Amino acid sequence: MSDKLRELLAFADKQAGEMFKQTGEVLPMWDLEDGEGNRFLAVTPFTDTGNKESVAAIIRRLISDRGIVRYAFLCEAWSAIVQAEDQIPQTLVDHPDRREVLIIFVEERGGATLSRTRYILRPEHGKPTLSPPNDNEAYDNAQGRFMHMFEPEQ
Repeated sequence: MSDKLRELLAFADKQAGEMFKQTGEVLPMWDLEDGEGNRFLAVTPFTDTGNKESVAAIIRRLISDRGIVRYAFLCEAWSAIVQAEDQIPQTLVDHPDRREVLIIFVEERGGATLSRTRYILRPEHGKPTLSPPNDNEAYDNAQGRFMHMFEPEQ
């Protein structure tokens, strides 16, 4: 795993933290880096599940066409801890133990991955905040249409 991947995770987390502090939300976005060190930012708000599939296809094509070597994906999401793989629901919208999170997933060509999760804390009064980060190395078991974007679309 390269230092550049760790640096990308730290940079994405810092930027997301500032954005969240100012606006109370983080729009889904991508920080993409090509082999020459050029960076591209793509903000990809979603309207529905079909839109998410289209965004995933476009980002995969962009990664391929631009020679992207590493990327960060940031978004707000639902998270839940389940006890067994067969208990993983298709969606967490109705899961009773779901938590709102900011997730940052970084990957570089060759398969190295890292992720960082921060709970979104929404008090009854006052502005929402982010919890301290929880880092995960080798996030190979992560599932989702926006993870492992160097792999062919399945």
